[in-house]
Amino acid sequence: MNKRKTIIVLGCCLLLALLVGYNFQKNHQKYTLTVNVEGQGTVLPDNRQFSSGEKVTLEVTPEDNWTFDHWDGIDGDQIVEDQITMNGNKTITAVFTPIDNVSIELNLSEPAIGKTYYIIFDDDPDYDNGYLHKLEGTIDDSLTVTDTTYYSKGTYYLYAIIDVDGDGIQSEAKWGDHYAVYGGTYNAPPKSPNATISDKETTSFELDSEVLIPSGNVVINASFPKAVEGSGWVTFYSKINDYEMKPYEFSIELDNTDEIEFITDLDPGTYTTIVWIDPNNNGVPETEEYMGYYGSADLVNVPGDYNVEVPETGFIILDVPMVNLDFSGESEVKSIWNLPKAAPGAKYKLTFFDAKGVNNIIKTGTCPDSATFELSETIPAGCYGIELEVDVNNTKYIDKGDYLGWYSTNSDISPVYPVIFITGNTYNISTDLVICGE
Repeated sequence: MNKRKTIIVLGCCLLLALLVGYNFQKNHQKYTLTVNVEGQGTVLPDNRQFSSGEKVTLEVTPEDNWTFDHWDGIDGDQIVEDQITMNGNKTITAVFTPIDNVSIELNLSEPAIGKTYYIIFDDDPDYDNGYLHKLEGTIDDSLTVTDTTYYSKGTYYLYAIIDVDGDGIQSEAKWGDHYAVYGGTYNAPPKSPNATISDKETTSFELDSEVLIPSGNVVINASFPKAVEGSGWVTFYSKINDYEMKPYEFSIELDNTDEIEFITDLDPGTYTTIVWIDPNNNGVPETEEYMGYYGSADLVNVPGDYNVEVPETGFIILDVPMVNLDFSGESEVKSIWNLPKAAPGAKYKLTFFDAKGVNNIIKTGTCPDSATFELSETIPAGCYGIELEVDVNNTKYIDKGDYLGWYSTNSDISPVYPVIFITGNTYNISTDLVICGE
């Protein structure tokens, strides 16, 4: 073999060796796959190295309530049928989006701006058992609320409450709240679990709310510190004229309960409202009975006027605090009386009218030089009306021009009686007297 042929053969061998080495190196090159996730889900394999030319199959698993949407990232468009060919370093992003399989439209019967709404999916129509799922938000100036979310598939009782009084109770509709039921009447729990949710498509529900209205125009709520049994009365006093009042009395029965919800109809007007549990049915407040005046938390400052306005339309809700009566022992009553003007030497008569009307306590004396004077009397615990008469005219009876004062009112007309419950403490009261006949 001549020298020229030898060089050609050696060159070919070298070229072949270079090609073989290049292909070997290329086939064993490693490339990195970088996987990012947007949303909630996983991708396998992730962040690993693969051989050049290898086809990698990507396994995508969304979390509950999420779905895989698309591939993104620098090399996202190179994925075909969930496979990517590793011919270089690759960076991809799996994009997951939440599933909204429920769309709800809540239509309000009247504005409730700023109030909280609760849209509830439940497995039981009984509010006391709570709820399974809840949507919550704040009403804006629109009469329509649209909300979307994801819920597990199934069939539910669906209803909505707009919390008008702002007490935060989420699972009980009360008088005055807006209330809506899917597949039922607005003022009753859902009749059946007929709100069916699918996991394959969006389900739309429309609810129309109404204001929950009682069967009467007055609602009284009263609660007790413990369960109570026995009969009682709910009484409304209306004013006929300056000297007469008319009672509207309704009997009630308590069967070991610690609360009352009493509903009735009254003519529009102004009333004083009393709730009294009187198991003996003798018309006399006694120890261990319960009594409550609307507008008084402790039966000390009992309203002497008519403080309940029953409207022409709509209804009112009255919360009446109930006090457990305790008439044991004695109490000191310190009273300050403010006369229209001083009446030095005029005779006065202070009377505590007891509930029975037979054991009135009377104290007499002479007015001092001042237009304000103080009296103190220790009396048996009980319920009383308190009156001071000043005989300015010295006629030995009260007539025009004399002074008269009833505790808890600023007129010469007696308030709804009795007006103060003396239960063993020291009481400090103050009353302005008026001139009779003015």
